[in-house]
Amino acid sequence: MKNQTYLNVPVILYFLERGAQPTGTVQNLLNKAELFKELPSNQMKIHLTKGDVFLIYRYS
Repeated sequence: MKNQTYLNVPVILYFLERGAQPTGTVQNLLNKAELFKELPSNQMKIHLTKGDVFLIYRYS
């Protein structure tokens, strides 16, 4: 069985746009999936569009 994480990008973007702050564990998963990049002063830059439905990240 392969380890896979399925991220529902529109829902993640919905909550992040409304000020949700991911926990450290969730932020690590989103970083690994390259959903956003950390910027100075802890601002988040999202580089996916709302048209993206699912992002699949495989890890070993």
